[in-house]
Amino acid sequence: MKSSPLISRSLRFALLLTASACGGGTTPEDNLPPAPPADPRPGPVEPQTPPPEIPQPPRKPQLTLNVTMSPAPGVTFDKPVRLAMGWYANPLGREDLTQWSQPLAIVEGGIVYQGSAPEDIEFNVYDDPPEAAMAPFGKHDITTLCAMGILLAYQDLNGNGKLDTIPVTGQPIDRIVGTSMRWWTKYESGPERYAVIFMAEALPQWDVRKGFNLAELSASNGPVPLSTPIPLQLFTGGPQFDTLACEGLWLRESPPPADQCGLDLTP
Repeated sequence: MKSSPLISRSLRFALLLTASACGGGTTPEDNLPPAPPADPRPGPVEPQTPPPEIPQPPRKPQLTLNVTMSPAPGVTFDKPVRLAMGWYANPLGREDLTQWSQPLAIVEGGIVYQGSAPEDIEFNVYDDPPEAAMAPFGKHDITTLCAMGILLAYQDLNGNGKLDTIPVTGQPIDRIVGTSMRWWTKYESGPERYAVIFMAEALPQWDVRKGFNLAELSASNGPVPLSTPIPLQLFTGGPQFDTLACEGLWLRESPPPADQCGLDLTP
């Protein structure tokens, strides 16, 4: 029996639909372009915001000295006057020195005086003296370690913002124009002398406490309250002032040696 042409066409159409359903044909997605390859490089990193800084409280001074700076009559200055303090190995108690040893540390007060009228100033000390400045008290067989601090008003001649000490074989670098301890004047009729005395241990028999003390070493010749006003008169300077910045030792000789720090102390 012959097949009908209509049936044959229907069978071929059915086979075509079956082939398409089984994946034999193409889909619209097959005609899309291929995806670009992934970029192996890392993407941009968002910057990390640093944590906020915690403000540090300001340091509190261990000692505040009340100083009144004023020029001596007829003295004027063409440069500002700065204020510092030198730490010394208790020269008043040393039997091998006339008065002073070399400064073993210089404490800058950040104070600049410029004018002609008296000015009240607070000089703050934040740290203990260096160990090198701690020496036996030396008097009355007392071996307690201590150091002496002396105020030094100076002109910064080389402009480096600090008081420079003088090498033994050198010359003065800055100019000291005032000090709380004018050691070359007479104790009986001279000006008041003030020094900070730092003690490793207390001396209760002399009303000297452990740590910072203020001593007046001419009239009362003993400890005074830390709040005592310290007069600091300013002069034109000279070799006696500059000895306080000399790195040499002044021996018990009369006259003192003149071959240290370029200073001549002969009368």
